[in-house]
Amino acid sequence: MVNDYLMVKWGLKERPSAVLRTNVLPEGTDLEVAEGSVLFLNAVDQTVRTLSGEGAVSNQTDVVSTLTITDDCTFAGVIGPNVNIVVKAGATLTLAEGAVLDPGIVITAEEGATIDLSGQTFAIRTFRAVSPRQARNGRFIESVPFSRGFIIQFR
Repeated sequence: MVNDYLMVKWGLKERPSAVLRTNVLPEGTDLEVAEGSVLFLNAVDQTVRTLSGEGAVSNQTDVVSTLTITDDCTFAGVIGPNVNIVVKAGATLTLAEGAVLDPGIVITAEEGATIDLSGQTFAIRTFRAVSPRQARNGRFIESVPFSRGFIIQFR
């Protein structure tokens, strides 16, 4: 809707090339999305140092965006739709109380990364761990694809 309007307004006949669609923000950004705010990735793959706040990270296009996190952080907002998460080796992503994940999300934890679900339950399509490892508040699974979503609870 808004994207189509802006394309017409600016006289664009097609969406910008995917070649230019990575890291609009500097990779070392400590990204805080405040409550009531939304970061629209809209087909942009972005790497940030940390993600925090209680706002939303969203994507209004059919092209999935990937948000990569490189350092320890805690997020209590909404992620999705069409946003996948990668947690780099050595980083911990804590999804605090209040966090909401779109059921179609794919979360990838590189070897040495930790996903801390704080004892919560989320419906997600795929959770990928590069290799088995220990996770806070539960066990880690190697790779679990789901066709229509599934509830995973880490205990």
